[in-house]
Amino acid sequence: MKKSTFLFGLLATVMLLNGCGRNTNSEDTILTEQEAKQIALNKVPGATEEDIRKFKKDMDDSVWEYEGEIHYNGVEYEFEMNAYDGTILEWNEEPIKR
Repeated sequence: MKKSTFLFGLLATVMLLNGCGRNTNSEDTILTEQEAKQIALNKVPGATEEDIRKFKKDMDDSVWEYEGEIHYNGVEYEFEMNAYDGTILEWNEEPIKR
């Protein structure tokens, strides 16, 4: 086997194992804030962007996440979401104490 053929095969294998060179933690693959907010709001029928009280992008264990709070109809909804695919990682609901 030629050295160049071997190196090409090795490079192709490494790229395949690494997702064809795509960096899944790249800023390019992160949902926009607007997309992430809409995913969270879809879980609270009737709530709008004005009901979002806290919202931020944060890195947790080398993974970007969005976290926030929605206050709607006397209930506080807290959430954490995977910033790459919108998967809800945590979701808590509790009545707002007045």
